[in-house]
Amino acid sequence: QPPGRAGFSPGFSSGLWPGLWAPLVILVVGLASTAFTAHQESHHARTLAEAHYQAQHQALVHLLLARAPGPLEADSTSRDATQNWLQSVFSEALPPSMGVRVDTLARHTKRPLLQIRSDGPIDPTLALRTEVTSEHFRWMLTTVPARALMDQAAPTASRNVWIAGAGLTLIATLMALTLSRRLHTRTMEVSHLESQGATAEQQITNLQVEKSILRQALND
Repeated sequence: QPPGRAGFSPGFSSGLWPGLWAPLVILVVGLASTAFTAHQESHHARTLAEAHYQAQHQALVHLLLARAPGPLEADSTSRDATQNWLQSVFSEALPPSMGVRVDTLARHTKRPLLQIRSDGPIDPTLALRTEVTSEHFRWMLTTVPARALMDQAAPTASRNVWIAGAGLTLIATLMALTLSRRLHTRTMEVSHLESQGATAEQQITNLQVEKSILRQALND
């Protein structure tokens, strides 16, 4: 068996492939870039959700001012009429992801004029309040976003980035591993051929020496 054949195995060797640093770098850089991008997109998605919610709140304020009713009396009949009017205004215009509450500032009362999907305690960090003042009324308009509107936007964006980034990173890493294996196989084959060539050259040299010795002996 030629010396160059010892320990040779196509595609593998006892040590690490010489090109394994490339897929390792791709994997680390890909995951780090994906994590950074996911964080940025999550923050951006939450910012957009908050801006969208604020725009919806302002739209309700402008709608209320644009459709402001005439003089309102303080008796119960007028209050019921006001509640019915507010119900008709917000029933179609209120987005399904928001709740609204309208309180009068004309007198101290804890009973709201209108309350839609805003039962229970209101989170002050999410609720938006605007005083709506007209010639005939002073109301406080409070909107409450559905928690899913704020809590789901960021995780959804982060999950989408992780799916895309991790998928691309995995594909690139597998491609780099495949190329690294091929490079390792070709390197081992070249090394084997070089070893065989060196052995053949040594054999030729030995034959030439033997030939010279035999020729010298024949001449003698």
